[in-house]
Amino acid sequence: MEPTPDDPTRVAIFAGPILLAGDLGSKPPTPETIPVLVAEPGHATDQIKRLNGPELAYHTEGLAEPVDLDLVPFFRIEDDAYNAYWSLLTPRQREAQLAQIRAEAARRAALEARTADFVQPGEMQPERDHEFDGERTNTGEHRGLRWRDAYRGGWFAFTMKLPDPSPHPSPATLVCTYWGDDDGDREFDILIDDQVLATQTLDRNKPGEFFDIAYPLPPDLIQGKRSIRVKFLAHAGKTAGGLFGCRILRSE
Repeated sequence: MEPTPDDPTRVAIFAGPILLAGDLGSKPPTPETIPVLVAEPGHATDQIKRLNGPELAYHTEGLAEPVDLDLVPFFRIEDDAYNAYWSLLTPRQREAQLAQIRAEAARRAALEARTADFVQPGEMQPERDHEFDGERTNTGEHRGLRWRDAYRGGWFAFTMKLPDPSPHPSPATLVCTYWGDDDGDREFDILIDDQVLATQTLDRNKPGEFFDIAYPLPPDLIQGKRSIRVKFLAHAGKTAGGLFGCRILRSE
């Protein structure tokens, strides 16, 4: 078991010179199901057992969570999801991690309950449903989430539903999800029906994690409307995004 150079709690598992990986099947894991190794210091390798048979394979016994799994040579895994670098935690660290996961799940559930509309940038059908358009724009995937950006002064836009209108609209908020390590001349305006709502710069705002920024929608921009056009416009020579999620929230 070899730790990574910069983090002793991240390890790779070798059988001699051969890197072993956990085959996770065809469906990528969620944050709640990403496997981790849980053991008291110095005891992890005691809970990895060689399987009988001609091929090189091992199995964790009471070591991996949420379930034990087989470890096979990395080169044998072709199309399935896999884990090659593992978080190695003590039982106490695992409890703290699970508490954090549960708190995040509760936060996301509360967010979903308040969501009037949501678009996942970079996914074809959600973008079609929200009348996507843009110029000089790219899309891709990072850590299981699709993203979209616009380069060299480009732009992209979506039409998004507002909470039910009323003579005096309740406060609503635009919430955008970004990746905390993005940097490199990422400066852009966010416009609502061609009026500037905010100017945003991404410059390693929250390294190593996704983060949300909330932009309250002024009443005069949404009065009497059922939907708005949300546009992300890069400054000249700059990049807008990457945007990993975009939602409209009702007031609490």
